[in-house]
Amino acid sequence: MIKIDLKNGFYGDYTFYAMQMVYDSNRELYIVLTRYGRIGDEGMHQRTPFTDLDEAKKEFQSIFKQKSGNEWANILNFEKHKKKYVLVQVDYKNVKHQDYLAPFDFESCAQTHMEKKLRILFEEIGNVTMYQRSMN
Repeated sequence: MIKIDLKNGFYGDYTFYAMQMVYDSNRELYIVLTRYGRIGDEGMHQRTPFTDLDEAKKEFQSIFKQKSGNEWANILNFEKHKKKYVLVQVDYKNVKHQDYLAPFDFESCAQTHMEKKLRILFEEIGNVTMYQRSMN
């Protein structure tokens, strides 16, 4: 969720609030995770553990209502409220590393006055095959 209000103070509100509920099977706990802060910053986080699923759901729904002004059970009919967070639709696509890793043409750099040791270092760092192997 995000909240943007440029009229609020010198810097304005430009904040995010992310939340989720997870189950830790090792400790048999339900954990409500929240992360919040200014957009672009890492922000702060909080973990609240619960032994009972219903208690965890109640806390999650309470936080959601407090931050957005909406009931979690009615999320499909989400309405914007003044000075509250709004939902952001995130599109998580499967990105293939092959689409972004391409070999660098070091031969074109051979004419520069770069020292041989430095050039070898850059060739190793830019070795696409190494990155592709580690991602598989």
